[in-house]
Amino acid sequence: MKTEPLHNRARAGVVLYARGMAERQERSTTTRALILDAAAHEFDMLGYGGASIGSIAARAGVAKGLIQYHFRTKAQIARTLVESTFRENVFMPPDGVGDRRGLAAIAFNSSHVAHTFVENLTARASMRLLDERSQIEAELPVPYVGWIAVAKAFLEQAREDGEVPADIDAEAEAWILVAGTFGVEHVSARLNEFERVPERAARFLRAQFIALGATGVDALFD
Repeated sequence: MKTEPLHNRARAGVVLYARGMAERQERSTTTRALILDAAAHEFDMLGYGGASIGSIAARAGVAKGLIQYHFRTKAQIARTLVESTFRENVFMPPDGVGDRRGLAAIAFNSSHVAHTFVENLTARASMRLLDERSQIEAELPVPYVGWIAVAKAFLEQAREDGEVPADIDAEAEAWILVAGTFGVEHVSARLNEFERVPERAARFLRAQFIALGATGVDALFD
Protein backbone atom coordinates (compact mmCIF):
# COMPACT_ATOMS: atom_id res chain seq x y z
CA MET A 1 0.00 0.00 0.00
CA LYS A 2 1.45 3.31 -1.11
CA THR A 3 1.60 6.01 1.58
CA GLU A 4 1.26 9.67 0.60
CA PRO A 5 4.40 11.60 1.44
CA LEU A 6 4.21 13.54 4.69
CA HIS A 7 4.92 16.90 3.06
CA ASN A 8 1.99 16.40 0.66
CA ARG A 9 -0.36 15.62 3.54
CA ALA A 10 0.91 18.67 5.43
CA ARG A 11 0.35 20.87 2.38
CA ALA A 12 -3.19 19.54 1.98
CA GLY A 13 -3.88 20.24 5.64
CA VAL A 14 -2.70 23.82 5.28
CA VAL A 15 -4.94 24.30 2.24
CA LEU A 16 -7.98 22.92 4.09
CA TYR A 17 -7.24 25.07 7.12
CA ALA A 18 -6.89 28.21 4.98
CA ARG A 19 -10.11 27.41 3.16
CA GLY A 20 -11.93 26.93 6.45
CA MET A 21 -10.58 30.22 7.78
CA ALA A 22 -11.73 32.04 4.62
CA GLU A 23 -15.22 30.54 4.91
CA ARG A 24 -15.47 31.52 8.57
CA GLN A 25 -14.32 35.04 7.77
CA GLU A 26 -16.91 35.30 5.01
CA ARG A 27 -19.67 34.11 7.36
CA SER A 28 -18.52 36.59 9.99
CA THR A 29 -18.55 39.47 7.49
CA THR A 30 -22.02 38.48 6.28
CA THR A 31 -23.33 38.26 9.83
CA ARG A 32 -21.93 41.68 10.77
CA ALA A 33 -23.54 43.22 7.69
CA LEU A 34 -26.87 41.57 8.59
CA ILE A 35 -26.68 42.93 12.14
CA LEU A 36 -25.77 46.44 11.00
CA ASP A 37 -28.61 46.50 8.48
CA ALA A 38 -31.09 45.41 11.16
CA ALA A 39 -29.66 48.00 13.56
CA ALA A 40 -30.04 50.75 10.93
CA HIS A 41 -33.74 49.88 10.62
CA GLU A 42 -34.22 49.92 14.39
CA PHE A 43 -32.31 53.15 14.99
CA ASP A 44 -34.04 54.86 12.08
CA MET A 45 -37.53 53.91 13.30
CA LEU A 46 -37.10 53.96 17.07
CA GLY A 47 -34.06 56.08 17.78
CA TYR A 48 -31.15 55.02 19.97
CA GLY A 49 -33.20 54.87 23.16
CA GLY A 50 -36.02 52.87 21.59
CA ALA A 51 -33.84 50.26 19.91
CA SER A 52 -32.27 47.41 21.88
CA ILE A 53 -29.95 44.46 21.33
CA GLY A 54 -33.08 42.31 21.56
CA SER A 55 -35.01 44.22 18.89
CA ILE A 56 -31.97 44.25 16.59
CA ALA A 57 -31.53 40.49 17.08
CA ALA A 58 -35.22 39.88 16.34
CA ARG A 59 -35.08 41.89 13.12
CA ALA A 60 -31.84 40.23 12.04
CA GLY A 61 -33.17 36.77 12.92
CA VAL A 62 -30.16 35.89 15.06
CA ALA A 63 -29.54 35.21 18.75
CA LYS A 64 -28.67 38.10 21.06
CA GLY A 65 -25.47 36.28 21.96
CA LEU A 66 -24.34 36.36 18.34
CA ILE A 67 -24.79 40.13 18.22
CA GLN A 68 -22.79 40.52 21.42
CA TYR A 69 -20.07 38.32 19.94
CA HIS A 70 -19.60 40.87 17.14
CA PHE A 71 -20.48 44.04 19.07
CA ARG A 72 -20.03 44.32 22.83
CA THR A 73 -22.67 47.01 23.30
CA LYS A 74 -25.47 48.87 21.52
CA ALA A 75 -23.24 51.95 21.58
CA GLN A 76 -20.57 50.10 19.61
CA ILE A 77 -23.14 49.21 16.95
CA ALA A 78 -24.21 52.86 16.74
CA ARG A 79 -20.62 54.05 16.44
CA THR A 80 -19.87 51.50 13.71
CA LEU A 81 -22.89 52.65 11.68
CA VAL A 82 -22.00 56.33 11.96
CA GLU A 83 -18.32 55.75 11.21
CA SER A 84 -19.20 53.74 8.09
CA THR A 85 -21.38 56.61 6.84
CA PHE A 86 -18.54 59.10 7.30
CA ARG A 87 -15.88 56.74 5.93
CA GLU A 88 -17.86 56.05 2.75
CA ASN A 89 -18.68 59.76 2.41
CA VAL A 90 -22.16 58.89 1.15
CA PHE A 91 -23.43 62.47 1.39
CA MET A 92 -20.98 63.69 -1.26
CA PRO A 93 -21.64 62.98 -4.97
CA PRO A 94 -19.39 60.04 -5.99
CA ASP A 95 -18.07 61.94 -9.01
CA GLY A 96 -17.91 65.31 -7.31
CA VAL A 97 -19.66 68.34 -8.78
CA GLY A 98 -18.05 68.14 -12.22
CA ASP A 99 -17.45 71.57 -13.72
CA ARG A 100 -20.13 73.22 -11.57
CA ARG A 101 -19.15 76.22 -9.50
CA GLY A 102 -20.69 78.48 -6.93
CA LEU A 103 -24.45 78.28 -6.49
CA ALA A 104 -24.84 75.50 -9.07
CA ALA A 105 -22.41 73.34 -7.07
CA ILE A 106 -24.30 74.04 -3.83
CA ALA A 107 -27.64 73.16 -5.45
CA PHE A 108 -26.20 69.96 -6.94
CA ASN A 109 -24.64 68.91 -3.62
CA SER A 110 -27.83 69.71 -1.71
CA SER A 111 -29.92 67.62 -4.10
CA HIS A 112 -27.54 64.68 -3.66
CA VAL A 113 -27.69 64.99 0.14
CA ALA A 114 -31.49 65.11 0.09
CA HIS A 115 -31.84 62.04 -2.12
CA THR A 116 -29.24 60.16 -0.05
CA PHE A 117 -31.28 60.88 3.05
CA VAL A 118 -34.36 59.39 1.37
CA GLU A 119 -32.72 56.39 -0.26
CA ASN A 120 -29.88 55.36 2.08
CA LEU A 121 -31.18 53.79 5.29
CA THR A 122 -27.78 53.66 6.99
CA ALA A 123 -27.11 57.32 6.26
CA ARG A 124 -30.51 58.33 7.60
CA ALA A 125 -30.08 56.22 10.75
CA SER A 126 -26.61 57.69 11.25
CA MET A 127 -27.95 61.24 11.15
CA ARG A 128 -30.58 60.35 13.74
CA LEU A 129 -27.89 58.82 15.95
CA LEU A 130 -25.82 61.99 15.66
CA ASP A 131 -28.85 64.00 16.75
CA GLU A 132 -29.12 61.71 19.79
CA ARG A 133 -25.40 61.55 20.54
CA SER A 134 -25.91 62.69 24.15
CA GLN A 135 -27.56 59.32 24.84
CA ILE A 136 -24.74 57.26 23.32
CA GLU A 137 -21.75 56.23 25.42
CA ALA A 138 -19.33 56.29 22.52
CA GLU A 139 -17.29 58.92 20.74
CA LEU A 140 -18.91 59.77 17.42
CA PRO A 141 -17.56 61.83 14.51
CA VAL A 142 -18.35 65.54 14.64
CA PRO A 143 -21.04 66.21 12.01
CA TYR A 144 -21.62 69.12 9.63
CA VAL A 145 -18.21 70.84 9.82
CA GLY A 146 -17.09 69.29 6.53
CA TRP A 147 -20.29 70.32 4.76
CA ILE A 148 -20.04 73.86 6.13
CA ALA A 149 -16.48 74.12 4.78
CA VAL A 150 -17.59 72.88 1.35
CA ALA A 151 -20.55 75.28 1.25
CA LYS A 152 -18.28 78.16 2.27
CA ALA A 153 -15.86 77.37 -0.58
CA PHE A 154 -18.69 77.32 -3.12
CA LEU A 155 -20.14 80.57 -1.76
CA GLU A 156 -16.72 82.17 -2.14
CA GLN A 157 -16.75 81.03 -5.78
CA ALA A 158 -20.23 82.52 -6.19
CA ARG A 159 -18.96 85.79 -4.75
CA GLU A 160 -15.98 85.79 -7.12
CA ASP A 161 -18.26 85.06 -10.09
CA GLY A 162 -20.69 87.84 -9.18
CA GLU A 163 -23.59 85.48 -8.44
CA VAL A 164 -24.01 86.96 -4.95
CA PRO A 165 -23.14 90.39 -3.51
CA ALA A 166 -19.45 90.97 -2.79
CA ASP A 167 -20.07 91.77 0.86
CA ILE A 168 -21.68 88.49 1.98
CA ASP A 169 -20.09 86.59 4.85
CA ALA A 170 -19.45 83.22 3.19
CA GLU A 171 -18.77 81.36 6.43
CA ALA A 172 -21.88 82.63 8.21
CA GLU A 173 -24.11 81.99 5.19
CA ALA A 174 -22.64 78.51 4.72
CA TRP A 175 -23.58 77.69 8.32
CA ILE A 176 -27.17 78.82 7.66
CA LEU A 177 -27.41 76.80 4.44
CA VAL A 178 -26.21 73.60 6.09
CA ALA A 179 -28.29 74.11 9.23
CA GLY A 180 -31.41 74.80 7.19
CA THR A 181 -30.91 71.87 4.83
CA PHE A 182 -30.45 69.38 7.65
CA GLY A 183 -33.25 71.03 9.59
CA VAL A 184 -35.58 70.24 6.69
CA GLU A 185 -34.42 66.63 6.76
CA HIS A 186 -34.70 66.35 10.55
CA VAL A 187 -38.27 67.64 10.69
CA SER A 188 -39.35 65.56 7.68
CA ALA A 189 -37.86 62.44 9.28
CA ARG A 190 -39.62 63.00 12.60
CA LEU A 191 -42.91 63.43 10.71
CA ASN A 192 -42.16 60.29 8.67
CA GLU A 193 -42.26 62.28 5.43
CA PHE A 194 -38.91 61.21 3.98
CA GLU A 195 -40.10 61.32 0.39
CA ARG A 196 -40.66 65.10 0.62
CA VAL A 197 -37.10 65.92 1.67
CA PRO A 198 -35.73 66.70 -1.85
CA GLU A 199 -38.65 69.01 -2.66
CA ARG A 200 -38.48 70.84 0.67
CA ALA A 201 -34.70 71.12 0.65
CA ALA A 202 -34.82 72.66 -2.85
CA ARG A 203 -37.48 75.15 -1.76
CA PHE A 204 -35.43 76.17 1.27
CA LEU A 205 -32.27 76.58 -0.79
CA ARG A 206 -34.05 78.61 -3.47
CA ALA A 207 -35.50 80.96 -0.84
CA GLN A 208 -32.09 81.32 0.80
CA PHE A 209 -30.37 82.14 -2.50
CA ILE A 210 -32.98 84.81 -3.20
CA ALA A 211 -32.48 86.23 0.31
CA LEU A 212 -28.75 86.46 -0.42
CA GLY A 213 -29.51 88.60 -3.49
CA ALA A 214 -28.29 85.89 -5.87
CA THR A 215 -28.74 86.11 -9.62
CA GLY A 216 -30.05 83.40 -11.96
CA VAL A 217 -31.74 81.46 -9.15
CA ASP A 218 -34.66 80.07 -11.17
CA ALA A 219 -32.32 78.38 -13.66
CA LEU A 220 -30.71 76.39 -10.84
CA PHE A 221 -33.97 74.67 -9.89
CA ASP A 222 -35.58 73.99 -13.28
